[in-house]
Amino acid sequence: MALKVNLLKITAVELQKLLSDRLLTSRDAVKLYLAQIAKHNHTGLQLNAIISVANYDDILQRADLLDEEREQGKIRGPLHGVPIILKELGNAKGDRLMAGWSALGGQTKNPHVEGEIPPGAPFLTSWGPAGSSSGSATAVTAGFSPLSLGTELEGSITWPAARAGLYAIKLTPGSVDQHGFQPGAAGFDCQGPYAKTTIDAAILSAIIQRLSPDHYLPLRTTWNGLRLGFVEPSQWRTPGDVVEEVDGFFYQTDTALLAASRTIEERGGMVVTSVNLSVWEDIIKMMPDLDDMGELFNYQMKLSWLKFLALWEGTPQTVEDLIRWNKEHADLEFTPRDNNQRALENIRDSTMTEEHYNRNVKALRTAARDAIDRVLSKHNLDVVLGPCDSRLNSMAAAAGYPLGNLPLGYADFNGRGFSLHIIAPAGDEAKIFQVMSAWETTFPENVRPPRVLIET
Repeated sequence: MALKVNLLKITAVELQKLLSDRLLTSRDAVKLYLAQIAKHNHTGLQLNAIISVANYDDILQRADLLDEEREQGKIRGPLHGVPIILKELGNAKGDRLMAGWSALGGQTKNPHVEGEIPPGAPFLTSWGPAGSSSGSATAVTAGFSPLSLGTELEGSITWPAARAGLYAIKLTPGSVDQHGFQPGAAGFDCQGPYAKTTIDAAILSAIIQRLSPDHYLPLRTTWNGLRLGFVEPSQWRTPGDVVEEVDGFFYQTDTALLAASRTIEERGGMVVTSVNLSVWEDIIKMMPDLDDMGELFNYQMKLSWLKFLALWEGTPQTVEDLIRWNKEHADLEFTPRDNNQRALENIRDSTMTEEHYNRNVKALRTAARDAIDRVLSKHNLDVVLGPCDSRLNSMAAAAGYPLGNLPLGYADFNGRGFSLHIIAPAGDEAKIFQVMSAWETTFPENVRPPRVLIET
């Protein structure tokens, strides 16, 4: 094929333009992406981002069908013929299993970080990809597809997006049909896209929310009229047993945050720094009977996992069956480090009643929403922003609010990405996308291909 396509840079919108102009077919595109997956998923850099790929001939047959429809003038939408990677299971197996690891797929890597994860590293180590949607994030960064979908209960989309240097959003819980995805907790979890550009993320978001594909369009390119509040980053640090502390890293990220806020203000945005958003430790105390939000998740998963397991023939049909199967196949299911299934056991052992659940979830949700809404109202803000690798994802989950990712930079010590996370009220994804698109215009170099992939 004469046309050369840079899979590390091309976006879904750009790919669609090539398809529309008949410079490329969906069959051609699929073959390019499958070749890239074959090159670096389990061989080459061994990124282990994708657990399974559909049958090669079936994929090409589907691509041919979409090409035929295009020739007949039948265009399904702006993503007609564009490959997308999907996440299925999430991290609901064990306690502090290494982020990105699965018994079947192995350890997903962050292509921005060279070398292996150090022995003894914490489960959200800066040398790893972070979060259970890490395969979806790594796949887009590595040129396995221009778009992917992840799911997030508490950080599973936004943490990997930060590490990978991508635009991403956890959409408002309840706004997307979750059928077929591993259940998290209704009202807390949701799907969301990974993309190299805001417009790609906005289009896919609208589609999975069953809105018009242009629902969040047009996007803006200026900061005029946008009002942003930045939390004090020193109040939003993750403990060293979750992400190791590295000398100079907080200085780099805090400096980048301050510089970005000043640039936004210089370009017409209204900025309030060090807004007094209640810290997570104060929010979680508002539950009258619990001290861990995860206990709420266990209650819901105990109810929902039965329906989920029933979708799959030939698999364990209860959580207890699943636990037993893992024990009987310990040589396949565990490693010396990732050696437990306490999350599944906690789901099985939950004794929470509906009344107990409702009382605590109401208190938690009220506290989280009041804290965010109070800051938005006090300063007349559109959104609140803060550093990645923090509990802002927990705040968003507790409130049932959408959470976006804005790529900010790459760590001097190992190349991992770092970002700002952005919260808006439920159903206000449009505000996140407007800020995201202005951000992309202002900081176009914040999304970039990994050096190691450019060289291969």
